[in-house]
Amino acid sequence: MRTLYTGTFQTACSIDPTTGNLAVGTFYGALDVWKKARGEPTNYGSAACPYIWGPGYDDHGNLFVEANASASEIFICELPHGGSSLQIVAADWKINYGADVMWDGKYITFADQSFGGQDLSAGVYQATENASGLTLAGSTALNDPCGYGRSDVLQPFIVGRKNTPKNDRQGKVVIGSNNSCLKFVDFWAYPAGGNPRTAIQTPDKVVMGSVVSIKE
Repeated sequence: MRTLYTGTFQTACSIDPTTGNLAVGTFYGALDVWKKARGEPTNYGSAACPYIWGPGYDDHGNLFVEANASASEIFICELPHGGSSLQIVAADWKINYGADVMWDGKYITFADQSFGGQDLSAGVYQATENASGLTLAGSTALNDPCGYGRSDVLQPFIVGRKNTPKNDRQGKVVIGSNNSCLKFVDFWAYPAGGNPRTAIQTPDKVVMGSVVSIKE
């Protein structure tokens, strides 16, 4: 076990399945990547993509992030596999409030804390990439009847048959803490979504993120 220092306000991390590189985003606009999760990181920060939410690699080693810019507009930025800089990538749908990115075994997914433009309504968008940018393939609403029917999930984690992003089959369950209904972690069917199938109570703390480690 080792500790890699990234400063403050880290958002989340992701491992490149093609190289073993580790990427960490921060709200200071830094995207740090450690080669094989060792040594000193290379910084891929960009003025065009500040305030970076949790990054996610796809199965080909392309790295995606959601980033806040001026007037709180959300951009999707990409560090292509083997690339040297972050670049804004076009998408044919809108993310209203930033959150994390994750490979689900079939699609690269983008979470939204204001799903469909609704306040405190969480969800996940599934997308594919082509020469024109990102194309929406589907979406999953993460509802919750508790907390006055509000749902705010910052870091949904899609559980596959292998540890992400080595999954090669779309996950069946997504888990996450609903910050509008504290002290619970919800389990939703994926990609169906809707209301949780079940929930577990957590200690008397706010849970921001959760992960599942698959024994391989």
